[in-house]
Amino acid sequence: MTYPTIEMYDISCTTTRAPWSPFTARTYLALRVLDMPFHRTMVPMVGIRSLLSSAGVSPNSDGDLLLPAITLTSDGTTRWLTESDDIAAHLQELFVAAGNPVSKSLFPDEDAREAGKAARKALRESLYSAEHAWKSLIPAVLDILEPESQQWFVDTRTKSWGKHPRDILTQDAPLNEERAGGTVQLLANALRPFSKLYDDKKLWIGGEDPVYADLIVVAALQWYSCARPHEFKQAIKITGGGLEKAWIAAQPLLNE
Repeated sequence: MTYPTIEMYDISCTTTRAPWSPFTARTYLALRVLDMPFHRTMVPMVGIRSLLSSAGVSPNSDGDLLLPAITLTSDGTTRWLTESDDIAAHLQELFVAAGNPVSKSLFPDEDAREAGKAARKALRESLYSAEHAWKSLIPAVLDILEPESQQWFVDTRTKSWGKHPRDILTQDAPLNEERAGGTVQLLANALRPFSKLYDDKKLWIGGEDPVYADLIVVAALQWYSCARPHEFKQAIKITGGGLEKAWIAAQPLLNE
């Protein structure tokens, strides 16, 4: 069996060609880990809805049209898939159907699937602990977007949060950072839920090869790194241990 032609749609920004969204990065990493050939198309955040709606993609359960998305084309027929977890599950099916061993896949066993749940829980704890690390990270996306996407981000997030992203960054986030002992320490604290997943691991949660749980973690760290690059570099060094080793090992997968 050969793979269909795969096109991945990712969110562009002004600071890197690497994936930066914690969700699109999962898909990008999955394709790289499984060594599936694909082409990547960059879409400004403001253009995502029009792209997907014009393609006839149905909104998710929250009524949103979001990336990641991939198209699978074979025998002249193109199919769209969205949502990182659903995409990963389908890529797994393609990988195994192509004759590859399950042991080298994203979900080699039940332990790997349980680890995925733990990684998602760690992400929630990282962002929404009492220190509210999200206020130092999510609004900071504003500063890496292209000008045409910045106003869209401001409008949609202000409606969602009840406050301008810039006000959160300049008013709310500094208070949380001060209580934590500084921005670097706040980010180091935010990395701890992930770090626990790598206690006593030689490298990856999945053993010799990364599994989907690893991709959830690495994608989150990539997001943090792009949002607050200088502080993140210091925070990951403070954290050290298995998490830092996995982060370093993931760099060839993240960079084209």
